[in-house]
This record gives sequence, structure tokens and C-alpha cells, in this order.
Amino acid sequence: APISQMYAKAWGHDLLVMWGTTKRLKRQNNQTLPAHQSMYNKVDYLLMALENKKQYDQLLILDSDSVIYDFSADLTELIKGDKDMLVALKTHEEDSPTTHRINAGVTLWNLNHPLTRQLAMEWDEGCIEAIKKNYSLRGDQYFLVEALKKDNRTAAVRAVQKEFHYRSASVIKHFIRQDSCSWEGSNLDGREAEMQNASSEVMNRFQFDIHSMIFHNLTALIDPPPLSNDGPQPPAPDVEPEWSRPEAAFEDLEYKEDTPDCQIRQDPIWEFYEFGDESSPRKGNKKLLLAQFTAFGRNDRYLNMTSPTNKYYAKKWGHDFVMLRGAAFKTPFDGSCELPPKRSIYNRVALLSRALRNRDVYDQILIMHDGALFADFNFDVQTLLDDDTILVATRSNKCDVEHTARLKTEITLWNLNHTKSEALLQSWFRHVGSDLREAKERNTTARGDETCLRRAIQRQNMKQYVKSTVEEFNGLIVQKFAHAYPDLWSTNGLNITGGKIDNAIAELCAKFPDDCANIAM
Repeated sequence: APISQMYAKAWGHDLLVMWGTTKRLKRQNNQTLPAHQSMYNKVDYLLMALENKKQYDQLLILDSDSVIYDFSADLTELIKGDKDMLVALKTHEEDSPTTHRINAGVTLWNLNHPLTRQLAMEWDEGCIEAIKKNYSLRGDQYFLVEALKKDNRTAAVRAVQKEFHYRSASVIKHFIRQDSCSWEGSNLDGREAEMQNASSEVMNRFQFDIHSMIFHNLTALIDPPPLSNDGPQPPAPDVEPEWSRPEAAFEDLEYKEDTPDCQIRQDPIWEFYEFGDESSPRKGNKKLLLAQFTAFGRNDRYLNMTSPTNKYYAKKWGHDFVMLRGAAFKTPFDGSCELPPKRSIYNRVALLSRALRNRDVYDQILIMHDGALFADFNFDVQTLLDDDTILVATRSNKCDVEHTARLKTEITLWNLNHTKSEALLQSWFRHVGSDLREAKERNTTARGDETCLRRAIQRQNMKQYVKSTVEEFNGLIVQKFAHAYPDLWSTNGLNITGGKIDNAIAELCAKFPDDCANIAM
């Protein structure tokens, strides 16, 4: 803070320093707040500054582990005009200068931008919800990024690199903790030494004595702002009813008329390869079905690139392999019009449903998206799943516990013989149906199959039957290649991801040359 004070004094700015936590819910009035809750102070600073924007044009918010390193730099010039709402560090160097993937440790705000107030309010709502539900690992940055994703707001973001790039930054250095999973194990002593060294460098370069500052005159403490939207806590959810079959989720719906002149939907295409017959005996103990899917359109290219390798893995281990192209999950209100490519994400539900109806043939199903690629031909993927587990998937946050609902659905391994697998499918199916119906009625974007699966696991109290992993489906056994940012569905984005898949296949073949010689491309 003394370095920040000296910079503010040199450039004629005001400084506010805060100790403690401003974001306190009404129900927390008599509680000692956890230390990590102070990260939500940032949104309060922004809201407070917006109430005083007649006095201020910009707001710079710094984490306590940040040091202003270049006193010759006029920070206000980082905002290049009226179009810039926010300046922050982009977390992925390859991203464009307008991206939502930013770090919230150092942010410079344009208080006069027309989007700033609305974004601040949505950011605030997300932070309050996180405190209510004790999302300690889903911090202020997550909810800021979510707010930036909406309505093309990234066009108002100026994402920089060299100015704010952590310890190597040229203007503001940010000494982030190395362990994102723990607030205690964050190497405080080492980071403090780094900050002291950086402060000493600043003092030597700009010739001032830090001990001569009258620091307390520029210090302010404010009362926590009132939270009018705290309100009563929602009641505990009712126990979800059992359904005899997933299709019951849609029985109360009426079919909608098709949009005139729409493109008629193409039926999904199924390609089945049986490798588990007598001439190719299964090498594993379980009967496994490998399934991979894609949407119709340009990203069908990913499946064409990855499926030969995955099909070879299935053949080597004596498993059956199925490829699905198009959208196989249909609702009564879809009519007969062509569905958007993103609807294909719900193919996971359709594939699991079909596999469960054939569990007299299969014990397990591995469901992979079009950008998934086996990385180890010698590992038996069946061994990841034991009889007591319904589902194996990658945990959303590496800091999560093993039994968690916070899973990624890009690659999932299911136990078809578990007594509760059918109930979890039914719940997942129903959440997907409700999500799609709500999106249709409100003309909004559906939350997706991943959010619906998490809700199903929580509502059915099945976390103990879920096994989350970190590395197995993240490069160790199966690799995954997502759509490239910032182009996503563009030709350039497809080329970037396609190049990564090509490189991964080349590395795999260098490691397993005999296997690759038998892959039919």
C-alpha cells in the first residue's frame, strides 16, 4: 500500500485502502467471516466508485499482492477512449485483445462507460450468490468473467499482457499465490519477499524514501454497504420424484408448430463397429462400448481426425465402437426444423439412454466428444471404474474432492450395471428437458448438459457414487481438444484446434509406432 500511496501522490490521484471484508450478508452479522470472502470486496469498490463518478472517471482495483512498478507510466492512458470499459490481464496469451478470459487481480475501470453499471450489478449478484452457497473456490473472477460473456461485452474489454503480466509485468506486478487450491498454503513468506524486493527496486529507480510517507492520512475504512437483495433463504428443495422412464419429462408438453420455411432437420447418422465378436475376443474383464459424437457441420472435421485412433483402440481391446453425427436428443417442442450445432452436446444423454437399454450386452460406456483422442494404447480404460461407482469424469476444479458433482462432461465413463445408474439418467434427462424448455420459452441460451448433470447428482444425493479425476481424461489416458479461442466456431478456430490434434497424433505415433501402423485412416 505505501507504494500505491506514493504513486497516487505523484500523479494527483486519491487512494482508498481497505482491511477486512465489505461483502457481508445479513445472516452473517454476528459471524467471523472467512478470510477468502474479502475477495468479493472488489465489486463493492466498483459500485461505490460508480456512485461517485461525478468525482472520478476511472477506478483502479489492486489485489493486496500487487505492486505498482513503473511510476513513469500514466495508468489512466491504458483506457484508450470511450469504447474501453475495462483493462485487465488476459490469462491466455493467444487470446485476442478483446476477451472475457481475464485475471481480476488488477483491473482498471472506465466509470463513464454505458455498460459498467449493469455489469457491476450482475457481478455483484454472482458474488452474493457465491457467499450464500459457500462457493469458496468460485471467486470474484469467475462471476466477472461470466458477466463479461453476455451480450458481446468483450468488445468493451482491453486485455493486455506485458503491463499486468504477474511477476514479469512492466507496469503493475502481481505476485499471485502458486497454489490455487489453498488459501493457507500460498507461500506467504516467499511472496512477501518478492514484493519487498520489487518495492525496493521501485524506490531505487525513482528515488524516494518509503518510510517518510504519512500513510494513515490516506487510509479509509468504510462500513459494509447494505445488501437489499439478500432476502430470505430459499427452502430446501423437495425430493425429486422417481420416473419410470426419462421420456416422462416431456409428457405434459404440447408439440409446437414448425417455423415456416425452416430447413428440415437431418436425421442423426449412427455408425457402429463391432470388434467384440469371437474372432476378436475382448481383452478386458468388462464389455465396453466406446462412443464418440459430433454435430453436423464444420466441426465434423474433428471426428474425422480423432475417430480412426479411437476406433483402433476399441479394436485392440475388443470393444465395440459407435460414432454419432448430428443431434440425437429431440424434444416435442423442436418440431422438424434443423437444430443448432450446439444441441449435439445433449447426445451424451441419448447415448447413455441407449446403452442402458442394452446393458445385457454392455457393462460400461465411454462417451467422448469429437475432440477427444486416446493417448495411451496400453492402458485398459475399464479399470478406472469399479462396481460401486456410477460415473468417472474429470473434476471441474482440480481443488475439488474426489466425490463431487462439479464434473466436466467432455469425457465420461459410465457403469451401466449400477443399481442407481437408471435413476441418475432419469434425473439428468428431466433437468435437460426443463432447461431446454425454459430456454425456448424465454428465448435464452440453455445452460447445457454439464450443468444439468451436476444438478441431477446433487438432487439425487449421488456424489458418493461419482469418482472425479484430474489427469486421466486430461491427457494421461485420453486427451481432449476444445474449440480454439477466440474464434470458437470459425474456420480459423477449427484450423487451430485441428493443428493441435495433428500434433497430438504425431506424438502418439512416435510413442506407439507399431500400433499406429495398424490404424486405418
